[in-house]
Amino acid sequence: MDFSRARRTFLFAAAGGWSRAADRSSAPSEQQRLRDPATEFEVIRLTDPSRHTAVFPAAPLRAVARNNTLIYCSDRSGSMQVWRMDLKSGESRQLTDVSSLNPSCVSLTQNERSLCYVDGERLVVQSGTRIQAPYAVETGWQAAGGFALSDDGLTASLVEKRNERFRLRLLAVRTGGGARTIYEADQPVRFCRFRPKRSSLLYNYNGVLTLVNFDGRGSRRLAITGSAGFALWSADGRAVQYLSIPEGRASIQLREHLPETGEDQLIGGTTQFVSF
Repeated sequence: MDFSRARRTFLFAAAGGWSRAADRSSAPSEQQRLRDPATEFEVIRLTDPSRHTAVFPAAPLRAVARNNTLIYCSDRSGSMQVWRMDLKSGESRQLTDVSSLNPSCVSLTQNERSLCYVDGERLVVQSGTRIQAPYAVETGWQAAGGFALSDDGLTASLVEKRNERFRLRLLAVRTGGGARTIYEADQPVRFCRFRPKRSSLLYNYNGVLTLVNFDGRGSRRLAITGSAGFALWSADGRAVQYLSIPEGRASIQLREHLPETGEDQLIGGTTQFVSF
């Protein structure tokens, strides 16, 4: 698969963008100001959990837009769909009408002109009223999470499962762009992280962090401390911050690793972190 060619021929930045998609349904504000009992800070509850389930895309998936709106998933319409919330008014509008949305696999592109998500066994890209499915999982395999999107919105990752076998695929986010398997084993992939400003991907399987190039070459395990939990890249892509989980989980550590030098240092200890 020629990812450089995919970069040059990317066509999903349709005029109007995702924010002008035809609205299928709307919901009034559910915002409420509350006092956090742990910190005594004032917080704003955006959705009402007594009315419906709401899921916010986890970092580093992009969900907050520069026009003071955000996207999230909700089942208030009877099935899980993507909604857009105006943070000023609190009003939400439904953006999708699909049958099998995976709420953990939803993201805006970096330029905020397109919405990407996994519906059943297909990757969908939605720009305004234009909807395309550039990739469908092969028969016999099932989409199994691991969705991530590169900074330029041209490449996505997706984990697939067949029986007890797992594989990690890199997808060109354009129709006919192709896909490449860069990992396949009997160990599931917990998450994927595209490295900022570089054509490489970090993924976690069984607590091991592995860095690999888009072409599948240069794969190497990072010499981290303990077993890795949640992890995120620094904005410049030089360092990865991760949770180090020792045997027995006695004291979880937040650590930083520099892939180029192998330096691994403690940021701080904690017993509470599960993500950051």
